[in-house]
Amino acid sequence: MEAAPNIAKQLQISTDVCKKVGHKTVYPGSPTYDNWEFHNTSSWISHTNPGDEFIEFEMITPVLVYGLALLGRSDCDQWITYYNIYLSKNGIDWKNLGKFKGSRDRSTPALAYFETPQLFSRIKLSNFEFHGHMCARVGLIIPKWN
Repeated sequence: MEAAPNIAKQLQISTDVCKKVGHKTVYPGSPTYDNWEFHNTSSWISHTNPGDEFIEFEMITPVLVYGLALLGRSDCDQWITYYNIYLSKNGIDWKNLGKFKGSRDRSTPALAYFETPQLFSRIKLSNFEFHGHMCARVGLIIPKWN
């Protein structure tokens, strides 16, 4: 799903409103491999590819989120091609928003817009399909005025 052109002009990709609170099977203790932020050159890299990895974020401040943006690994042809998005208001009960199309290469942003803007406390990405290896840089699509 795409945002209407008049809405898209009012949105930005940001990681300032959330922090990573959970993940599974990333290279331990290495900030180079554990930096998931969209505008950085390093990325989250899964240690293995068995299929049960996830990345979870907690909102620092309440904000309506319009969608999610993904990039692949900046220095290698590795990226997530499909993934599921789960939202939670309490970190216990999760709503599956469904399967979203990810990146098609390592440098083109893959934008996934929600059907309606969402307000939540946590977001989790999982059920990854990938090219080469599971790697991602992630950003939330939020209004520019936040």
